Amino acid sequence: MHKSLKLLFKLLQIQILSQLQYPLTFAMKVVSSSMIMGFFFVAFALTFTRFDIFDGWTLGEVAFIWGITEFCFGVVDMIFGGFDYDAFSPMVRKGHFDQLLLRPVNVTLQVFGLRFVLRRLGKIIGGLTIFLFGLSLINVHWTAWKILYIPVLSFSLVIFFGSLFIIGATTTFWTMERLEILNIFTYGGSEIMS
Repeated sequence: MHKSLKLLFKLLQIQILSQLQYPLTFAMKVVSSSMIMGFFFVAFALTFTRFDIFDGWTLGEVAFIWGITEFCFGVVDMIFGGFDYDAFSPMVRKGHFDQLLLRPVNVTLQVFGLRFVLRRLGKIIGGLTIFLFGLSLINVHWTAWKILYIPVLSFSLVIFFGSLFIIGATTTFWTMERLEILNIFTYGGSEIMS
């Protein structure tokens, strides 16, 4: 297992270094991704301020949920990129998945190392910013359990969305295409929560 993890970190290092070959382009992608999410949230917040409370929800509560969802989905999109539709489905369809099966390394770790999308940091930063903004607007009596709940919730969301990515990738062995219904739960689920 130690050898496999060492190989995974080496694959991730190669992915990161290749994406940082053009640092200005990388920085622009991260900043633009974060700004797009920020502008979308600002437009929503400006609309929301006309009502103060919408069906019992305040802007802080909505920003809190929106931010944590975008943050977690950004982490999933970055880490589980090898299982995403754009990467996994063509690999199975074209027969390139057989290359992974022939290597004496855990197949799942190889798929994790195939595509690590570092530019998703923009979505992660944007989500974290919205989350912190929402946190500053809500009045919560913080206890130790509530403080521990935030990382547990974040980890659970990452595992939940990541497992849906893996389930979607698994269906390509039988359908040759990822089932579109799973997009309702992954990308669509992220949008609905936002």
